[in-house]
Amino acid sequence: MFESLFKELRWSVRNLAKRPFFTLLIVVTLGLGIGANSAIFSFINGILIDALPYPDADRLVRIESLRGEETGRLSLAEIRDLDELPIFEAVSSYRPAIYNLSGGGPPEVVSSAIAGSALFDVLGVPLLHGSSFPADHDVTPARGVVLAHDFWQRRFGGDPNLLDQSITLDASPGYVVHGILPPDFDFLFDVGLFRSAAYFPAQITKRSIRGTYALARLKPGVTYREAQAELDSLATRLERNYPDTNRGLGLRMTSLEELYTGDVRPYLLLLSTAVGLILLIACANVINLLLTRAAGRLQEVALQTALGASRGRILRQGLAESLLLALMGGALGLLLGMWWMRALRALVGSELPVWMTIELDARVLMFTFLISILAGLLAGLVPVLQTWRGDLASVLREGARGTVGHPRLRHGLVIAEVALAFLLLAGAGLMLASFSRLLDSDPGFEDEQILTFRIDLPWKKYPSESEETVVFFDELLARLDALPSVEGAAINNNLPLAGGEVRSASEILLIGQSAEDASRNPFVNQKRVSASYFEVMGIRLERGRLFADTDRGDDRDVAIVSQELAERLWPGRDPLGQQLKVGDLEQEVDWITVVGVVQSVRHDDLAGPPALDVYVPFPQHPTAYQFGVVRSTLPPVTLADAVARVVQAVDPDQAIFDIAPMSERIAAKVWQRRVARTLFGLFGLLASVLAAVGLYGVMSYVIRQRTREIGIRMALGGSPLDALVRALREALVLVAGGITIGLVAAFGLSRLLTRFLYDVAPNDPTVLVLVMALLLVVSLLAGFLPAWRAARISPVVALRD
Repeated sequence: MFESLFKELRWSVRNLAKRPFFTLLIVVTLGLGIGANSAIFSFINGILIDALPYPDADRLVRIESLRGEETGRLSLAEIRDLDELPIFEAVSSYRPAIYNLSGGGPPEVVSSAIAGSALFDVLGVPLLHGSSFPADHDVTPARGVVLAHDFWQRRFGGDPNLLDQSITLDASPGYVVHGILPPDFDFLFDVGLFRSAAYFPAQITKRSIRGTYALARLKPGVTYREAQAELDSLATRLERNYPDTNRGLGLRMTSLEELYTGDVRPYLLLLSTAVGLILLIACANVINLLLTRAAGRLQEVALQTALGASRGRILRQGLAESLLLALMGGALGLLLGMWWMRALRALVGSELPVWMTIELDARVLMFTFLISILAGLLAGLVPVLQTWRGDLASVLREGARGTVGHPRLRHGLVIAEVALAFLLLAGAGLMLASFSRLLDSDPGFEDEQILTFRIDLPWKKYPSESEETVVFFDELLARLDALPSVEGAAINNNLPLAGGEVRSASEILLIGQSAEDASRNPFVNQKRVSASYFEVMGIRLERGRLFADTDRGDDRDVAIVSQELAERLWPGRDPLGQQLKVGDLEQEVDWITVVGVVQSVRHDDLAGPPALDVYVPFPQHPTAYQFGVVRSTLPPVTLADAVARVVQAVDPDQAIFDIAPMSERIAAKVWQRRVARTLFGLFGLLASVLAAVGLYGVMSYVIRQRTREIGIRMALGGSPLDALVRALREALVLVAGGITIGLVAAFGLSRLLTRFLYDVAPNDPTVLVLVMALLLVVSLLAGFLPAWRAARISPVVALRD
């Protein structure tokens, strides 16, 4: 068996070596289709298949509070309630934080997480050295840290004696190092160290302080439906037992895989469909090429049959040749796929979590091998069967050149290629139009010439709600305003499009509302801003007034609300003068009076709904954590060093981080659409080129088969123009058939594209007309050369042939 297979392969190698251009054309065609599929599969493999680097990651879930469609965080008391449910193996809290590390080197801002002691048990990650925090750290102000391996190596040189030693965070010593994480550990976001919860008694017992997320591991065998039913039951009990804080509040569970791949999953599935169509077009091209070659070899095959070769052997020879071509195409596709992977990594940038990789591994290699085999079988089986079924005896008897495959088969393949190319080009056009309109949409603020950065003051030196914090930011803004190129500077602790973890999701209470009515209020974004914020960001005032420098701690507490929130809370009424509380509703605080209404902004997503925002003056509600916003006449990135120097002039020990132009933050929010638009555009162009090559091949074959007919027409008085028009008309009939089928398919599949589009109809006539025009032009160019050759055929030569 193996000897026979080796013989067939050796025969195939000799045959292909005789026709290098033909072989190269097929290998390149298959390589393009296979390479695109391998690259997209590597994307799917790294993001969807190997999504989370934790044991039994499918049992990890995040739990949030729910009011209507708005999600929020949980209180520590609610997390303890979750821990008592029988469906969970372990439950822990976590929330993002920033700390300033000092001592043992220059001051450094460290991305951190405040976590419960059971966090690493939930994730199923054993520590490399030491252990997690003691359990009593969850309910006492004790301070402990666990270091990420990379941070431990970089900052502390991998010192094993660091365990049980203390480090200084936010100018406060006494943070004891309890453990070091393994080098392959990655958290849900970039983290240098984990700090124990260290909550005070009031924070532990108050259910109205909701500032953390719950991360849990389901017990084996517990389904998501069962777990959500338990959470619904718990939410009902909490609402009954604690009506003041839990009325109208639900609990929602989301798998961690869905949480971190949900936004990109549909785009990847769409792209995988697109590259599948590319491979089908490539296979259709190869089928046509192999049919043409089989027609040229028909006499050879007939002679082999006459000399005793069985049809089974003819079948094996043809399949061996097509599989060899497919494997060579797969090898080229793998090289092209590696290039595509690098391009994908550059296109995506750093928007994915660190564990999500786009790289070549064993699974991608196996996928490439399998689709190469399938492509070879698909492309080779049709020509071989057509040869096998042909009347070889008549070919040998008549000495004719012969044909393989009915013309309808060839024409059908070209029509299918054009139809698939139309679908891809239509998708690319819709994606391009959608992305352009999304970027042109009004986010509610101006993003040009704005530099943003974050600053987190050490709590011991600058306690929240303290005068020292107000003085620091007052001086910082004054110094930034004094820079020559700066048109304005402001601060906001909850900047739009800065990331979901920044969103506050605070509760709100209106004066005169009953508890029942208050439970139906939506979660809102509470934003503590400087008086200059609206002018610097270009947020339009709709009614009332903006904040003034006189809105400070001793004055009446005031607020500005977004237009969207005003319409939700006071429909048909004047919001000015209305009073509300926001945040911890159990606190005895003064009512806040609404003095203005401003334009609504997009906080989470450019394509999402307008945010429900409550702005309060920073001097009345100071906090040490802020985003800085600077508008300048210079390009934003050139201002970063000057801003850092100003911060250090105010406090030499203070650093800034997360420095980015506002336009980059917007781009980071639409990266999935950007990738889909770019790849769909490339796939559409590739599909149109392959379809044009297919049309060219078929028309060349048709002209060659009709040489005698064309010569006779010319001898009988036909003009070259008639031959040219006749050939082009045949090409246009094929293209028109493909476009018609593609158009019908586009209308039929329009619903699948709706969720990916913004402000563009899935059957947008402008896009469809432009795609039709583009395909017609490309097809005319592809069909013109064979038609031109037909017009130049000499009748004498044609009749003598």
